[in-house]
Amino acid sequence: MDLIDLLQPAPVQRLASAAFNLHGVEVAVKRLDLQHPLVHGNKPYKLRFNILAASSQGYDTLLTFGGPWSNHLMATAAAARCLGLKSIGIVRGSHSPTPAMRFAETQGMRLIGVSREQYARKEDPAWLEWLTGQTGPCFVIPEGGSNREGVRGCLSLLSDTDKAYDTLCCACGTGTTAAGLALSKDRHQRLLIFSPFKAHSTLALDIGRRMEQFLPGAQETAGELTVVDGFHFGGFGKSTPELESFSNEFHAGEGFLPDRVYNAKMFFALREMLAEGRFRPGERVLVIGTGGHVPPVPAG
Repeated sequence: MDLIDLLQPAPVQRLASAAFNLHGVEVAVKRLDLQHPLVHGNKPYKLRFNILAASSQGYDTLLTFGGPWSNHLMATAAAARCLGLKSIGIVRGSHSPTPAMRFAETQGMRLIGVSREQYARKEDPAWLEWLTGQTGPCFVIPEGGSNREGVRGCLSLLSDTDKAYDTLCCACGTGTTAAGLALSKDRHQRLLIFSPFKAHSTLALDIGRRMEQFLPGAQETAGELTVVDGFHFGGFGKSTPELESFSNEFHAGEGFLPDRVYNAKMFFALREMLAEGRFRPGERVLVIGTGGHVPPVPAG
């Protein structure tokens, strides 16, 4: 079965708060978090063709990588269970079980902790050969689904209706989702990518590399792409009282809670950009809401 067949259409919600309705600018959110209760956000798109490749090659087990709070591990575990597959998660570092890890285990994922030094070799063919020799035959999906198959899946994130917007916004980590958006958007559309990283990152280069990996020469024809940084709130995975307060206000005003790692920082930055008049009057802005919450762990 195709993973996408499990998804409901993603509703588009216009933001109602005054801060997101300045200068005649329209801001709406594509709610990918509502497409499936367990496998939501951008994750099913990045997993879709990886899982199809696994099935076509005769594998019944997926193996992938993530930190102790990884949305990707949770989504892979849930997707595998929904499709009748087994899953193995290689977890970076030694940690007490987190809610994300516990959820992955409820979905049948076998978790294996490795040292940071071992984890750093997650793309080393020799180490991967040793690892799969220990686990048994399995289809390896890179961390975050960040490969050609992941980009291919993200090509279907946008509908024809979405292409009527002037500007697209997306929070980004590995650059996979952004590459898919850059390749599939209309040339007239501006794409804003919001970085959650503290240090000057190579995100723009990563996005370009993934685009070229999928389609050589794509960067020359993709149109405008801008990385927005400076809204990291202490670094990746970090938060501050200011961000917490903003997230709670956003929740009260819009009816859904953005995750702190990616989307809350993006919405905060977007609010500041609107206040500064960095969008033209009448501009239509579509935010790709990529999910990011830990689903509830089933009782029992």
